[in-house]
Amino acid sequence: MLQGEFRHTVDAKGRFFFPAPLKDEIGESPVICRGIDRNLMVYSRPEWEAFAAKIRALPFNESKKLTHFFISKSSEVPIDAQGRMVIPQMMREYAGIGKNVVIVGAVDSVEIWDEDTWKNKMDELSGEDVIAIMEKNSF
Repeated sequence: MLQGEFRHTVDAKGRFFFPAPLKDEIGESPVICRGIDRNLMVYSRPEWEAFAAKIRALPFNESKKLTHFFISKSSEVPIDAQGRMVIPQMMREYAGIGKNVVIVGAVDSVEIWDEDTWKNKMDELSGEDVIAIMEKNSF
């Protein structure tokens, strides 16, 4: 399971150090795509293929929309020998990624957030929201 929160800086070439605790599970050549919250999502190859299969199984109109959003903008992003990953320029622009990023283990994927966007997202999430979700789902 991918978990934890890590902070890193992005250099001028779009590289950052991919957290070692997540690297083993994500693999050497993960796939990066757009996330729905102006963030980025990184999948291991098996998880990416499972995600894509779910999209293909949807009715045509829905599948096409998700294919355009996720698949068409995706890219394989190898982790180099120094443990760095390059975030493609179009992905950095989409997510508003500047100098500082937060890398979040999200069970079956890794999320990459601009540090300020992540802080704002976490500030919006209240304890009451979490309790309501847990109660609704019988936690």
